[in-house]
Amino acid sequence: MRIVAQYNFNNGYSFIKKHYSTLLDKIYDVIVSVDAKKCKTKISHKKMMSEKLLYQPSSLNNEFKQAFYSRNWQTQRVACDYSSKYYIDGYQPKLSKAHFAKWIF
Repeated sequence: MRIVAQYNFNNGYSFIKKHYSTLLDKIYDVIVSVDAKKCKTKISHKKMMSEKLLYQPSSLNNEFKQAFYSRNWQTQRVACDYSSKYYIDGYQPKLSKAHFAKWIF
């Protein structure tokens, strides 16, 4: 794959480039190593795109996982503590187990 655009939301890219440039370069290496053409296996059934080959999201995900794992990155669950300061008055979230996000490090 290749990177053809970037969006610097709230200067996030600038921050990451400044503080984590080595990790960012490794992520770019992973992206470039993924052969997206292998993942174009989904056949469209929509009228306007009948029979057109599309990218299969699960195949792309697997390609990225394999590329990260081959570089000794691991999947980890990270607890997410969501602030309630933006809730509308009177809203009470359901109490449940901690929320987790799945990341590859």
